[in-house]
Amino acid sequence: MPKGPPMEILVTELIFFLIVFGLCTLIYFKTKGIYQLSKHKGIFHFRNVFIFFALAYLFRLIFVIIALALEFMDIAFPRSVGFWILPGVSFFSTMAILSMVVAVLIKRLERIKWLPYWIVAIGFLSSLITFVTRSHRELLFVQTLVFLIAIIIVFWQSKKAHSHHLLTQNNVTYLLLFVFWILSVLAFNRKLIPVEFKIPLYILSAAVFFWIYWRVQKRLNANAKTR
Repeated sequence: MPKGPPMEILVTELIFFLIVFGLCTLIYFKTKGIYQLSKHKGIFHFRNVFIFFALAYLFRLIFVIIALALEFMDIAFPRSVGFWILPGVSFFSTMAILSMVVAVLIKRLERIKWLPYWIVAIGFLSSLITFVTRSHRELLFVQTLVFLIAIIIVFWQSKKAHSHHLLTQNNVTYLLLFVFWILSVLAFNRKLIPVEFKIPLYILSAAVFFWIYWRVQKRLNANAKTR
């Protein structure tokens, strides 16, 4: 019997992408009015988290589709494919993670001159590392390192300010977004995350994005009632 295409995997990946991309896009545009009124830099970086994640998941989907197509044709996955796609995944996901960090630490970082340009520069550096190594392992290492440094800074700032509100809703949200992003990158390799665990992983990931969307919509509704 000829080998059939892995349609169940492709459909799962496509549905997951559409849900996440749709929610990210909705969050980005739903918060446009709030930012235009307030010009708050924290909201600016909060919005960027989701437009960058939307683009990162788009590049991730392209990578997965090509990998499945090559598997269907019994062709070994050439490193040259990752050579061009993984840097895109790396750049946009690193930009999303850095935007999360800046959104949390905006009061400490907003005085840094040319802060948005530094974020882009670090994003390009991450992309360059992935471009040279052609591996998602280095991508995971760089992003985990950046996020761990951010957690240490947040913890240190909270301790310095004698604050016990380290695990705020926003901090927990960003932590969950990061964890599920890392797991979704690990899902590139079936040996690390078996196929049977992907659907629960994707459901939980989508639930996090839906939770954020629900919180944003709830805040918008509350603001509308006070006008």
